[in-house]
Amino acid sequence: MVQLFNMLGRSPQQSHRAATNLELFFDLVFVVAIAQAAAQLHHGFVEQHFAHATQNYLLVFFSIWWAWMCFSWFASAFDNDDTVYRLLTFSQMVGVLLLAAGIPDAFNQHDWTLGILGFVVMRISLVLLWLRVYFSAQPQNPLRSMAIKQVIGITLCQIGWVLLLLLHGSIGWFVLLILCEVLVPVWAKQKMTPWHAGHIAERYGLLTLIVLGESVLSLSLAVAALDDRPVLFSHLSLMIGSGLVILFSMWWLYFFKPAHELLERSDRQVFAWGYGHYLIFAAAAAVGAALAAEVDVLTRNTGMGNVQQGLILGVPLTLFLFGHWYCHERCRLQHGAQYAVYLASLGLILAVCWLPSSSVWIAAILVGLVIWRERVG
Repeated sequence: MVQLFNMLGRSPQQSHRAATNLELFFDLVFVVAIAQAAAQLHHGFVEQHFAHATQNYLLVFFSIWWAWMCFSWFASAFDNDDTVYRLLTFSQMVGVLLLAAGIPDAFNQHDWTLGILGFVVMRISLVLLWLRVYFSAQPQNPLRSMAIKQVIGITLCQIGWVLLLLLHGSIGWFVLLILCEVLVPVWAKQKMTPWHAGHIAERYGLLTLIVLGESVLSLSLAVAALDDRPVLFSHLSLMIGSGLVILFSMWWLYFFKPAHELLERSDRQVFAWGYGHYLIFAAAAAVGAALAAEVDVLTRNTGMGNVQQGLILGVPLTLFLFGHWYCHERCRLQHGAQYAVYLASLGLILAVCWLPSSSVWIAAILVGLVIWRERVG
């Protein structure tokens, strides 16, 4: 017999706590949504609708990241792998696919219906999981109070998203609902859950690899576009080489040291680390969109200028590095001079965006940053 109320939490000191097969499958479904968001941003870059595409991308990527993050932290604390848990995880995966299917309409027709419907499906499934925690805990258990706050907060936010659709809310309504969403775990004091530091660090690392993998896929477009024309071949070869160096440097810097030690500090550091990764994930996927747009520029001779090409790559890369500094390096670097070197490299990347073949210059700066980081230790 299935026990509906059997979700008491796992031990945060559990040894060898690794991502489960279900979590890996869950991540693969998110690959579809991330790819859709990056593809639409890529098309917006090529068509030079920079502001419109970026705004929609940030909104769409929030829904992807937020649903993934909230489930990952929940699973780290309460994954009991029973039948009900698996089915509710499956329903969240259905919501992801609905969200992914609605991304083109959100970008091209300002129609958020399917995307918001998918988001609500994912979040209501999480509400049911939190209800299991509530009824599983004893009345005096602090988890009970925290769980019901999650249920109330998430449910009210979903009502807000539905009303946004029905009343055709403005961008301001979007921002307000996003703010409400991110405040729910703070209000509920989600830090009280028995999440596992090593497991969370692994889950975030796996999504980082997924996002970087999407960017590698963009470079495959350049490989497929290679032909016998000497000028095109040389430009694409240079772009492929510099793109691979950029992505490899991003990987190197992110995985330079284990991240779980950063989660064993203050509660404030934990929230900053978890929330700050929105910038890392969104910017890394945007780097892939920029690389794909550069392929289109080289092969189709679109009207995008050198400076625009440099900025669509340099800006998200700078945001990725800033997010990495905020989540990792500001806690690891020893003194102000090291801070200055790291942050100065961000300014240098933005500066070379105005130069021809900016991706080559950016790759060189990143190589220098990696070498410096290795020496600093």
